[in-house]
Amino acid sequence: MFKKVIKAVPVLDLRNYTPKALSKIKSISAVALLMLPENPSEEFMDKFSKIKLNAIASTVNVPSDKTVSTFNGVTIVSGENVPDNSICICNGVTVIHSVDSNKNVEFILNGLVIKQSSASVKYLACNGRTADWDFDGSKVLVFNNTIEIGLHFLNNCEEGTVVVAGNKVTISPEVEEDELVKRNIRFAAGNKIVCGKKVYGYVVNKSVVGNKVEVED
Repeated sequence: MFKKVIKAVPVLDLRNYTPKALSKIKSISAVALLMLPENPSEEFMDKFSKIKLNAIASTVNVPSDKTVSTFNGVTIVSGENVPDNSICICNGVTVIHSVDSNKNVEFILNGLVIKQSSASVKYLACNGRTADWDFDGSKVLVFNNTIEIGLHFLNNCEEGTVVVAGNKVTISPEVEEDELVKRNIRFAAGNKIVCGKKVYGYVVNKSVVGNKVEVED
């Protein structure tokens, strides 16, 4: 009997596979998330145990009624756009806010995560860097790639703004530390933040980055 090979897929959901269907799989490899039934039968596990597994990042047992949503890139996840009773897979830079316990949401996070302190978040897996901040979800500015922060930009920012970039934040040499302090600006960058020495101390304490904070003279 010909058996299939499954490889290089981000999510593989086996929750609804029968033992007979499992017996037709030879191997599974290079999968970011492998989902199994919450309470698999002995027959299911017997057939599953005969499958060759390689390079599986995460394996989770999930109730059959849970839906799965995937977000890639720079994403804001809130109570408005996340389904109830679901699993959210977020890859990249993710901002999470305004999610309460009634949503019954579980997260698998890969990359950089900025979570609102009051958000009710359960992690099934978290791979990367996280920041738990107290912020207003309506004051988040998101940029898919890069953003340069100058005085004109700051003059249009509300107090408590969170600036998020998928790649890099550059802070102009014209920006003084006092300008950042009085507005209580926070920064997040998937790669790095570039700034001058005079604001370096503030930036290090008020930011999260995937790579580094780099000083530019």
